[in-house]
This record gives sequence, structure tokens and C-alpha cells, in this order.
Amino acid sequence: IGSDAFDGTAWYNNHPDGVVYFENNLYKYKGEMPENTSIEIEEGTQTIAHRAFSNCPNLTSVTIPKSVTMIVGYAFMDCTNLTSITCEAVTPPTIYVTDAFVGVDRSIPLYVPASAMSAYKEADFWSAFTNIRPIESAITSLDQLSNEILYYISQPHRNNNGGTSWAVETGGTAFKSNRDLGIDLDLVDT
Repeated sequence: IGSDAFDGTAWYNNHPDGVVYFENNLYKYKGEMPENTSIEIEEGTQTIAHRAFSNCPNLTSVTIPKSVTMIVGYAFMDCTNLTSITCEAVTPPTIYVTDAFVGVDRSIPLYVPASAMSAYKEADFWSAFTNIRPIESAITSLDQLSNEILYYISQPHRNNNGGTSWAVETGGTAFKSNRDLGIDLDLVDT
């Protein structure tokens, strides 16, 4: 999708200011972006279009979901106040045609899945980032646990209050539950 493909159309004009999507594509940010804006791109988005966020100096952080497979050139051009980028995709999204991050400080943290750090360090354009870090796990539900690799699940045991506790360790982070079915998880020290 070209950067101005829908500009001036009734479809585009009827969208409120903010991120505009066309099917599974992020088309662009419409309107004046407020200061200190953080964007979490919708899961299910597959492509970030050409110049989608170009010249958005008020963008301070962006989270790119694991569904994104392609970012078209200049998508984040001159987002000069970005302080971090989180890309949840295990396979680095292809950056199509030319650099998507022209004018972005390459020393800001780029958070990626721990298992994909070396892939990002070797991928075209992503490798220009000098501060690639693992995404820290913040599991808050059993749904999220199903997406994590479980290294260890202990046998349930009775605690002093007569309830059942489960301990789950994921990548060095342990969680516990004092509910009989282990539904409510609380972070504990490992």
C-alpha cells in the first residue's frame, strides 16, 4: 500500500485521528500525534505500510506484535524521540525496499524474544540496532502461560492454609497459586 493511497478518500476521511488499519495492514497514523505517545500495534496486523509513522516525533515507544511479517521502508522515518521498540515476532519482520528506521537512534533498546536475539542481530536493517535486549516475561494469566515454554511444573502440595499450591517456572521466573486449580498466579522470587 502506498503512503498516500487512501488520502482524501471518504473511507480515510471518515476515520478518526490515530492509527488507521486497512484489513491486516497498518496504513498510517492520521492527524497530529499527542506528545509522549506509545503505540501498541494490533495483534493480527501483518504489514506496516510505507511511511506509516514517518515524521511522528511525538512517538516515544512502539510495540510490534508477533503477527507482523513485513515493515515497508520509511515506516518509522524521523521518529526522532523513540526511546524503545518492542518487536514480539520470533522471526524478524522483513523490512521491504529500504530502511524503515531512517532517523531513529539505533542505540535505543530494541526488545525482542530472547530466543530470537541472534536472528535480529543478523537480520537486514535490524542488525543496525546496537542495544538488542530480551523481552522480559510478564505472565499475568494462564492464557499467556500456554504460549510460554514451561521448564518445570511442580506437583501440587498442601500449604499451611489447607489450600493447594502450584509452582510454575518459565525461563527462570517462578509463579505460584494458592487456589485449588492454580488459576490466579502471583509472581514470586526464584
